[in-house]
Amino acid sequence: MVRFTGLFFNGTETEKLIRLEPIRLIKNPKTFHCTFKYKPTIEEVLSFNEIVGEEGTVLVDGHGHDEDNTGYRLIIPKNLLFYFQNYDENGLLKVPHITMSLSLKGKPVNTCKLRFEELEEPFKVTGRFGFFVDGKNEPLYEKQMILK
Repeated sequence: MVRFTGLFFNGTETEKLIRLEPIRLIKNPKTFHCTFKYKPTIEEVLSFNEIVGEEGTVLVDGHGHDEDNTGYRLIIPKNLLFYFQNYDENGLLKVPHITMSLSLKGKPVNTCKLRFEELEEPFKVTGRFGFFVDGKNEPLYEKQMILK
């Protein structure tokens, strides 16, 4: 089952995100990513297949933190907004973000609730669109694997 669709960051992009982060907590998330849709329907998975495996660039324009979470706020380009369908339980679109670190009791789902402050120097990061699937430790970037 697809747990979520997203834009996943690794390698030099992850190093950049960590290096530029002003505050770090004790624990890192499993993957550095921006969730585009949590628990997508089959139709949403098929739609996301249009961009899976491709690279995408977002603007990092803010940072937030509290005692349990740290993260960056992102600006999603207009051509990708159709795929960003990350709504909260009240039907409101969540703030696009990357969870960067957590306390021992912190939960990544709460990063979107942080009060984000604008960065003095916004920067861009590039990731790869993929799926995070139950039972896997890494994102999947191939369309056919998700359609079996």
